[in-house]
Formats: sequence, structure tokens, C-alpha cells
Amino acid sequence: MEKRCGCLALLIGCFYVNAVLSHDVTVATCNLWNVMFNWSVRKYRIAQMINDAKPDVVAFQEVRFHADRGGNQIMELQELLPDYKWRLFQEANEVHKPKGAHWPGWEKEGIGILSRRPITLFSKHTLPPVPGPDTNSRVLILAKVFITPHISVQVGALHLSYDRRQQCGNTKSVIELIRGRDQESSPEHLRSVILGDFNTYNDFDWPVKLFTSPNQKTLSECHIQDIKFLGAKGKAPWSDVWEMVGHPSSGRTFSNMPTPGYESRPDRILATSNFKTHGVHLLGNGTFYKTQYHQRIVMYRFSTLLHSSYLSWYGVTGYPCYQDCGPRGYCRCGVCVRGDNSIGKTCNLPDCDECSSRVFINTVIFVILNIFTVIHLFYAVICLLISGADFKGEAVFAILGCNCCLCNPDNFKFVNFNSRKFRIFRGLQKWPPFRLPPYILFFMSMISVISLITVGWWNFEPSLDTIYSIMDEEYFPSDHLMVVAKLEITEST
Repeated sequence: MEKRCGCLALLIGCFYVNAVLSHDVTVATCNLWNVMFNWSVRKYRIAQMINDAKPDVVAFQEVRFHADRGGNQIMELQELLPDYKWRLFQEANEVHKPKGAHWPGWEKEGIGILSRRPITLFSKHTLPPVPGPDTNSRVLILAKVFITPHISVQVGALHLSYDRRQQCGNTKSVIELIRGRDQESSPEHLRSVILGDFNTYNDFDWPVKLFTSPNQKTLSECHIQDIKFLGAKGKAPWSDVWEMVGHPSSGRTFSNMPTPGYESRPDRILATSNFKTHGVHLLGNGTFYKTQYHQRIVMYRFSTLLHSSYLSWYGVTGYPCYQDCGPRGYCRCGVCVRGDNSIGKTCNLPDCDECSSRVFINTVIFVILNIFTVIHLFYAVICLLISGADFKGEAVFAILGCNCCLCNPDNFKFVNFNSRKFRIFRGLQKWPPFRLPPYILFFMSMISVISLITVGWWNFEPSLDTIYSIMDEEYFPSDHLMVVAKLEITEST
């Protein structure tokens, strides 16, 4: 009996270690695509994706910053994500604006982190420059994220160079920096996750292999001569979470263009061997975004075009878009328009016909006339209801089956508001159109509304065509999908 109790106690103890001392942490990485294509709309979908996935830590790349105002895209996302109270970001480079661009702000770009869990320690590093065509600085953020009083996770956020050889140099520097940070932590509690855009090519994944399986061939392919680099590896290397779950081909995240579509896997999550992967998935496919956010996209393009017409009227000149529209589109009036980017289609302010100063003046006149007409229509409807309120239905109307107040014959006559409670209406009737019989004023107002809509559609047709010529890739919250991984860590490791 005592032996059975001892076995039972052992089983309960094992269950306690696995159930109580095991902890899950969810991490994600997302390329924000800077301010391409309606950032003011896209950020709501990105925030929704984060709320759906509920990662404890999410890393961002291509984060834009305001040099003078001090704001950035991470701060805007944090306003939509109140659970994420900890943030880190690091500027890396000045943004090269399109030639002739007049727009202010978003002058710098970098990376960042948002976390639901406390960040107890962090450091920011500028990676040593590596000779090559990529002149951009590359940075690394290392953050110690609190899990329990005895467990912390070291998170690294990065965005490697687009040049292959420079990627290798960036990777070597990152590994050396993390190893140096490792020495500050107790080995038994050390856990490391690396999140970011590795700019990995399908035919050149050696920079990632420096993390996951460093060997002499890896050094040779990366043109790294430092043999001591392998000997100093120390702890077990990282693993790609997609490979840990067994189907890395499912992790393709770039690009959102219809052709060639998602063909590569630059966005990676790497974890040390003391993590167990319980699931990896992608978020950000354009189907949901296109369905749920189409009207917001249209309204944002409309407001952008209207603002561009105001700038044309005000005398501002220059390139109006926040980005280069690429080979599948061209810039007009601050928005990218679907079509071949041939010479002559892109226009600078104030030379765009769809948002010229004339369009701004016509818009102002059109809005004033519509407000004027709607007021008369509203007044006519009120008069129809008031004058017919006591109508009981005369015999002829009753025979015809028309007993409602709108059939009151007095609606075809001038309404004389004699009662004191209608003194406001008596004052309004000093305006000649308000002295017309309600039905006549109603039909005149309706005809005016229809006429204004017809004339407006004809007058603003080029502007409307520009607004609705939305590029296919504009229906995605980013040109990269977001990668989310659920990892298990155990205190007994």
C-alpha cells in the first residue's frame, strides 16, 4: 500500500512539474511596409491581427519615424493596443524620399518591439558596417522579457541587409553580440528568440544557417575567415520554428503581388533548443482586409485626393505620394493608380488634372450647393409632416385608400404658421423659397439633388476613376505576412 502511494505521489509530482512549471510564450514578427498604401487604414488591420494572435512580444521592421515630432508607427499601433505597455524602437537610416516629394514627416526608418510582458533590461546596437552595395545601417535590439521571477526570455529584433554577403556579416555581428549578452545571464535560465526580416533568398540561406547549423561550409559560403567564430559557439545554436514543426515550405511570407506571389521566407523566428514549438501560423492575407476594409481604403484615397487638390490651389508643387508606386502603378494626386508605370502617367502637383485647383474650387461649390439643397429638402419634409398632422382623410381620399397625412390637400398650398409654437418657421418663411407650398418645394429640392449628383458625377469622373483604380497589392495590410509562433518553456530545463 505504501509503495502504491509512493508511485501515486511520484506521478502527481511529475504532473506538477509539467503542468505548473511549464510556461508558454507567443512571439511574432511583422514587417510594417513603412507608410506604403494607406497606413492610416492598414494600422487598424495590423492591430486587429495582433489582438487576434495575442503574442507576448512582437517585433517590427520598416518602422517609420518623425524626425521633428518624435512619433513613429509603433507608437500609433500602441495606441490601438492598450495591453502592450512596453515598447522599444531604434532608428537606423534616413529615408530617401522620391524626387520632388513635398510631404513632411516619416524621415527615418528602423525597427521596434511591442510587449505585453515587462521588459526588464534592453540594449540597442548598431551593427558594424560590411562593405557592399547596401549603404543602410543595420541595428539590433536585445530585450530581456519577464516571464516569472525565475524565468526570462531574451528577444532579439533585427532586419538584415538585402545584399547576400552583407547579410552574412550582419549575422556574424548579431551572434557575437548575443553571445556577449549571454555571459550576463545564468545559463540555466537563458532562453533566446530572434525575430525579424532576414531578407533570406531561397537559393542563399547561409546567413540563417550561421544561426541554425554553423560549420566550415557555412563560413566558406559567407566568406567569413574567422575560424574562432565556430569554436566560440558555446551553447546550442538556434532552430527555425517552421523546421521544428516540420513544414517550412508553408512559411512563405513574401510578396503580396499577384505574380509571382508568396515565394520566399524572409521573415523568421529562431529559438534556442530549450524551447518546444507548439504551433506556427501566418496572418495578413489580403482576402479579409479587402473585404472588411475596402470602404475605408476608398475613403482614405478620396480624402488624399481632396487634400492634394487643396495643395494645388494653395500653390504647393512636387511629388504628392508617400512612396514610389513601383512597376505596377503610378502616382497621381497622392495615391497610387493601377496600371503600367510608363513615362507621362505620373504627375506632380499642381499638374494633375484630377486634383487641380479647379477641382478644389468645384468641390467647394458642389458641397455648398448640396448643403443648400438638403436644407430646403429637409424644410419641405418638415412642412409636409406638420401641415398634414391633423389630416383625417376626406371621402374621396378614403375611397382611393389614401388616408395618410401626406395626402392632405393643404400640402399643395402655402403653409401659414400662425401658432406661437411655430414662430421659428414664421421667421424662416422670410426666405422666398420657404414660402412655396411644401410639395412644390419638396419636388424642386429632389430635382436639384438629382441634378447636382448627375453634374457632379460628370464633372468629377476623372477624380473618381483615380480613387477607384486601386492596385492589387494595396488590398494587403503589408507586403509581408506576419509570423506567429507559440513556444513552450519549462523551468526544469
